[in-house]
Amino acid sequence: MTLPTRDEMLAKVDVRFRELAPSAPPRLDSDDPSHEAMIKQWHQAHHEVLSALTNEAYFSSLPNPPTPLDRANPEHAIFIEYWNDIADQINTGNPGRYDWSNAARQPDASSDLEEEEIEMPAQDGSVRFEERVASVHEHLRPYVDAVAATPLAAKLIEHTWQQVEKLRSLVTDGTFQTYEHWWRSSSYSEAIYDEDDRNEQLAFVRDVTLEAKIDRTTGVLDLHLAGWATDFRTHNSWGRVSMTDG
Repeated sequence: MTLPTRDEMLAKVDVRFRELAPSAPPRLDSDDPSHEAMIKQWHQAHHEVLSALTNEAYFSSLPNPPTPLDRANPEHAIFIEYWNDIADQINTGNPGRYDWSNAARQPDASSDLEEEEIEMPAQDGSVRFEERVASVHEHLRPYVDAVAATPLAAKLIEHTWQQVEKLRSLVTDGTFQTYEHWWRSSSYSEAIYDEDDRNEQLAFVRDVTLEAKIDRTTGVLDLHLAGWATDFRTHNSWGRVSMTDG
């Protein structure tokens, strides 16, 4: 079979979006507050259409796949991988891990199984959110260790967890699902200088920023901490480049 193209999917998304928001302008502007609700409706339309097209291809390609799929069942893991691969190929237009052009079609009347819709994960970043937030501890540790002998360490910890709470609020109110690219929190930068020589920098934290992005196939937030921390007296240093620069 041939999977729907990305253009075909987007055309169907536009039709569904116009059903949800008939008065929407031709183009939406993420910087316009009055467009916020309509942007969420577009994402709803995208989710509905992509799920429907993926289900159609999935059930047409596999003979008697298990239904419904259960993430807790290890025997379903490969079928979940198939479903996600189909969804990603339709959504991006890029080749996936599997070639579905030669997939065997499921016979129309050979099975009594009803095709049940397989819902895509929530696209607001709430999937495994607490688990991903816990990983921030590990991202933050080398920065704190680098400036542990200075007051900057405590300030760095406080700032980062304030940004985690900001991210939590965006997930809770559904705003984060509108971010298609990496979201960046406010950054923290501060330096300490020698009291006797204000030109001599002793330690610094520069542009330490929490970054997050939704994996659209799993609904899980990818979290990243970028920035730099250095203590010249102990020769400790740590840094990671921003994912938004890639």
